[in-house]
Amino acid sequence: MKLGLEAKTVLVIGGTRGIGRAAVASLYVQLTPLLLCLQHLLSAITHRQAALSRRSQW
Repeated sequence: MKLGLEAKTVLVIGGTRGIGRAAVASLYVQLTPLLLCLQHLLSAITHRQAALSRRSQW
């Protein structure tokens, strides 16, 4: 998944630049619920569009 790869890249870059793993980890923890919310929203939208397209075929 693309988001997981980007998050790992951020962790690696953060570690090499010496920002501190705690700061990067807290940022990751703050972003995770947002990503999950977006993923849920996208799946709900696609599910609804599929239902609407099925209904229009009747």
